[in-house]
Amino acid sequence: MDVPKRAVGLVILLIIGAGPVLPAVAQQRAPLPSEQHASTRPPSAVAVETLPSVDASALQAEDRARSDRVGPYRYGKTIETNFSPDRDGTWEQLSSGEWLWRLRIQSRDAVSLSVGFTQFRLPASAALYVHGPGDTAVHGPYTAADATAGQHWTPLIRGEELILELVVPADRRSGVRLKIGKTVYGYRSLPGRGNAVPAKSGSCNLDVACEEADPWREQVRSVGRYTFESNGSTFLCSGALINNTAEDGTPYFMTAEHCISTPEEATTMVFYWNYQNETCRPLGSPENGSVTDDDLGEQTSSGAVLRARLGNWHQSDQISGKPDLALVEVDDEIPEAYNLYLSGWSRAGTASTESVTIHHPQGHGKRISFDEDPSSITAYGQDSGGDTHLRIGNWELGTTERGSSGGPLYDTDQHVVGVLSGGFAGCGEGDPSEDNDEPDWYGRLAPGFENGDYDGTTFADVLDP
Repeated sequence: MDVPKRAVGLVILLIIGAGPVLPAVAQQRAPLPSEQHASTRPPSAVAVETLPSVDASALQAEDRARSDRVGPYRYGKTIETNFSPDRDGTWEQLSSGEWLWRLRIQSRDAVSLSVGFTQFRLPASAALYVHGPGDTAVHGPYTAADATAGQHWTPLIRGEELILELVVPADRRSGVRLKIGKTVYGYRSLPGRGNAVPAKSGSCNLDVACEEADPWREQVRSVGRYTFESNGSTFLCSGALINNTAEDGTPYFMTAEHCISTPEEATTMVFYWNYQNETCRPLGSPENGSVTDDDLGEQTSSGAVLRARLGNWHQSDQISGKPDLALVEVDDEIPEAYNLYLSGWSRAGTASTESVTIHHPQGHGKRISFDEDPSSITAYGQDSGGDTHLRIGNWELGTTERGSSGGPLYDTDQHVVGVLSGGFAGCGEGDPSEDNDEPDWYGRLAPGFENGDYDGTTFADVLDP
């Protein structure tokens, strides 16, 4: 069965034909409550919580010791915290009668910070904002509707300080129930951060702004990167929004089970949409190997609900034996201005004759890769035998890296047929414009469609209701 693709807006599904990609619309900077009243205390008068030190060098050494490509891309360490407006931060009453609560969280040498509200309950008309010091990007307002399973996880803020602001109606302060149970210390260099040696994806990657991606403009709009928390660490993976046969606009998102394998992990997902370079950088060039200038945090969604799963990672931290598939539903209304897209999918039992993948290598700007040869049906990590995966022998143009995990594999009909489990592809050590000619393996949707190992639900139940 093949399912057509659709464009998705705020709450309405729009049928559109092929055409040029429309420019992404940035989130407007939200006006902060503290900026709207001249009498509010200066930021220096707001209470500060300082996190314990983190040995980033030891974490980086652990990452270097992982010689294979299995597993998502770790970028942060989760610190257990117990901050609450009941006993932490600074309250003050505004001239409007509303209450304003603020808290500053600092961690020395952090590349980024974000928080996980393990309890998130707000009264009506209360609004939460997250930002850094000075004139930085502002995330929010977040309201009671933004809770997922009673929690809320925020996008990352670059740097060593994160500031929370909550404004509450005059008579509803007692209805605030917030607990910051986890704070994420980002230790890997991130896009836009002025590091001397920024982390970056390889220069043999191909930007989605390049002309080779023109026939794939709609599919490009469906792919996103996301972060999630698991067992004390935070990670990056890729995935794609996909359609269902009801064509009702539900924002289902397919990725790899070795990234998202439990409902608890799905709750912590934060999606970053339309993060990509605006121009095509030449393969092998220094600028191609640098991070994109696009703003990572302009378009985000927080929280997801696990709907279907078929993989072994949740039991044994192994991929082999099952197709490594996960399907979540984004638990957030996606603004129409994001101009996203629901990709079609196919459960065809044959291998793809040619293949394309779209992904976020190392969590950086979106890239596209092309294989002009037929894929083969194999077991994971094998050259033959088995039927859980599609083996890509090598990429003729582009490549994949850590962070590409979960990225969709498209067939020549532009339908998703699998998601990236892992492999050995990467940029070559000789010519920086060339891939290393190593294989990748994509978990197949076909053998997993009528199956599932979560909550008695199959992928067919969700995608073909």
